[in-house]
Amino acid sequence: MDCIHEVLKFLRHDTESLHSCLLVNRLWCELSVPILWKDPWARFFNMPFSKPSFTQPTSLINTYISSLPRESILKLEKNGFNVSSISSSTTFNYPMYLRCLDLEFLYWLVMKWVQNKSKPGFRPLKRVVRRFKKFRKKLNNNNSNTLDSTSMPPQDKIRLVCSELLTLFLKESPKIYILRINDYSKVDVFGQLGEALANLNPKNNCLSSLKGLECRDKPVMDNIFEMLSLLTTDITQILIMGNYNTKTLANLIRSQKKLEKVCFENFYRMSPQEYWESGVGYELSKKAHFITSLHLLNSCSLLAKLSDFINLQELTLQCIHEQSCEYTDSLTSANIPILRDIAKLKFRCKHEYSLEYLSNLIDKSTGKLRKITIEGSRIKDRRCDLLMSTIANKCPNLKSCSIPISRTDPQIDRLLESCEQLKDLKLCAVLDTLDNENNDILLYQLLNCTPTRLRRLDFVDWKFSISAWELFLKTQSRTLLQRICYYWNENSKIASPSDEFLKACQQNKRDGILATYKGIDSYWKCIWPKLFVMN
Repeated sequence: MDCIHEVLKFLRHDTESLHSCLLVNRLWCELSVPILWKDPWARFFNMPFSKPSFTQPTSLINTYISSLPRESILKLEKNGFNVSSISSSTTFNYPMYLRCLDLEFLYWLVMKWVQNKSKPGFRPLKRVVRRFKKFRKKLNNNNSNTLDSTSMPPQDKIRLVCSELLTLFLKESPKIYILRINDYSKVDVFGQLGEALANLNPKNNCLSSLKGLECRDKPVMDNIFEMLSLLTTDITQILIMGNYNTKTLANLIRSQKKLEKVCFENFYRMSPQEYWESGVGYELSKKAHFITSLHLLNSCSLLAKLSDFINLQELTLQCIHEQSCEYTDSLTSANIPILRDIAKLKFRCKHEYSLEYLSNLIDKSTGKLRKITIEGSRIKDRRCDLLMSTIANKCPNLKSCSIPISRTDPQIDRLLESCEQLKDLKLCAVLDTLDNENNDILLYQLLNCTPTRLRRLDFVDWKFSISAWELFLKTQSRTLLQRICYYWNENSKIASPSDEFLKACQQNKRDGILATYKGIDSYWKCIWPKLFVMN
């Protein structure tokens, strides 16, 4: 049984396979259900942090409604919800398995469920019967306070259902590890969450084991922050959107004993100097020595304080401003922090940036880097040679690498000879000239160095001759390379491949040598890192 459970855990992000496991036998079903219902919200959406696309939200909410206690069912019926058609018995106590609570996803699913409940039937006879029943009910309850489903505003209906479900989750689930409180779609259920939190026992509650918190730094969250500071002290990961610098969030951060991972998003309302002098910034600065993972999204503004986080093992910087943002000056050689323990470096920037800054940042590390991602086509200094040389000298344990390199002098052979453990490699060509010359030198360097452990190789914006490309693919078909991909920027006139080259790619894809080839909009897409993943 333990072996089966360990195997099923690897399928925790594969909902379709887990559903198939439910049907094997009773044992597999009992082992699969807890894994499937840890974080049930995410499987109904194509993309996080955007308006969701629904597949079967009604069935999920129906399952949870059927788990409500009798008094909650009566409350819903009193307010006009027809829940008598929903089965009152379930095979499992599904709320008991909940380990992740996402307020926004819950809101959208309940909204869709309420809308479906409010839709009229398609058959005229059903509509007549329903209207007659409503009319008879009104005659029999003229003096009562019972409301029909049309007398309550839609938002009030959504809040009522969310309130009952939140109370159910916090009561039945023994441990909730992740709490996401976002308001991208102006979710108005903060009051319901605050009421549910107020009913919890401060000493023994399901949030005492909370590890990850995603929240928005806004005054409207004051009540929730105050409650959480009384209920939990073991948060290790926190994602903060915005920078109102609210006092209650600062108090919540101060009470946490094990904070290790921090993410800032959309930091633009105040200067970094003002932010770190009081409130949230001040409390985080006191814990900077303990933080090992830092993510800066949509702004370069916090780079000025990067030197305080001396024990960082993972750093992500993603700036989506196409024009040079007001904090671009932080990306200069004069402001390079010393991050000796850095193991993962991810840098994605849409405005101009300096490779010399990143090279010096890597040079001051102590050889522990295992993953480097540097993406963005607007390179100011064109120091690809310096970057390549620094990585080759300072990163012997590198396993994954995505970097811009020169088209005329790629020097990829030096990198592969020094980084023998490299498994994933993505090479983005620096388009510095408007010529039609082929970049076959890169392919010949790859053929001569024959990397032994490389499993995946991606080319972005390279222009090869068909003969050199065919020779390279034919040779690599006999090596351990498992996946070769070819991409080009559709907005660029330099790297657009010819029709003959695309035909060669098509044939090699049919033969199973080339995994994919396609045009892309840019070097990279804005990807929100999944900070809190259910294990």
